[in-house]
Amino acid sequence: MAAMALLTLLAPAAGAETAAPAETRKAPRRTLEQLAESKRTLAAELVRLTRVEQRLAAMAADSHAGLDAQLNQGLNGPAAQFRPIVEEYRVKLHAIVNEGFDWKSLQGDIVNAHADAYSEAELKELVAFFGSKVGKAYVENSEKLGASIGAITGARMETIRPRIQSTLYELDLRIRQAAQQQPQQPAPAK
Repeated sequence: MAAMALLTLLAPAAGAETAAPAETRKAPRRTLEQLAESKRTLAAELVRLTRVEQRLAAMAADSHAGLDAQLNQGLNGPAAQFRPIVEEYRVKLHAIVNEGFDWKSLQGDIVNAHADAYSEAELKELVAFFGSKVGKAYVENSEKLGASIGAITGARMETIRPRIQSTLYELDLRIRQAAQQQPQQPAPAK
């Protein structure tokens, strides 16, 4: 009997309001579309704060410089007569690079990749960090550090390039020797 009385006291009266007071109710859950749009907005801000567009532009400039170096490499001496043809193709190649690094065509995919890589909470924290003074300094210094690290590794590669070339030469010789030692295959009968 006592248990029944306790249940009666704890149970709400029939027809009484059972919802929590307005100040303790949770906000309605967002739809998947709203959540996705919120993540995309945060991801777009993260992409802006981390200067992805500028980094892609630098990559494109490096690609242009690499192409130019390759195209200019063989234009000395007798090959100089082919410069007009090379220049025609230089324009075409640079247009292809520009197309490949076009920010307007890449931006949506890059934002989506960031939105997929992080949760909404992580994106909020990343945006807060990269929007802070320390985060901005990190981005600024990471660009400078990237150039420094590139120079360091480039210099290192120059020191080992002769060994790489001689090893590749040895490989070529070994393959040629092995090919000479192979028995000659008879020509197929017709």
